[in-house]
This record gives sequence, structure tokens and C-alpha cells, in this order.
Amino acid sequence: MLNIFNNCNSLASVIIGDSITILEEGVFSGCSALKSVTFGNGVETIGDKAFSDCKALTSVTIPNSVTRIGSGAFLVAVA
Repeated sequence: MLNIFNNCNSLASVIIGDSITILEEGVFSGCSALKSVTFGNGVETIGDKAFSDCKALTSVTIPNSVTRIGSGAFLVAVA
């Protein structure tokens, strides 16, 4: 499910469980209040633009299980 939490401005933190292996493209893009993300040990792929334009994001914990981080996954546009 692409963009499922796209522009969800009430999310402040996200913990991705160990059973999730792939974060789809743009899944959390534009979540302006998102400050922290912790990935479970099962995550292997972070999709393109998964967290793009999450301007408040200051804490990300990525486990060794991640083998692919997509293009612009954490890109923040500067105006």
C-alpha cells in the first residue's frame, strides 16, 4: 500500500515491528510532526521517498538488516 500514512500530521513517532520487511514507496512522506522512527530487525528495504518531507524527523534507528534504502527516502525539500 503506497502512501498509506502520507501527510498524516498527527504522527509523532513510529516503531516498525520485526515482522515488517519492506516499507513501500512514500509510506510516511509528508508527515510533518514525525520526529522519530525505530525499525525492527526484520526490515530489509526502505522504499523510495518513504519518509520524504518529514521535516521534524530528528531520530532514526536503522538496523543492520536493512540492505536497500530507496532514492530520496529521507529527502527534505528546502524552500
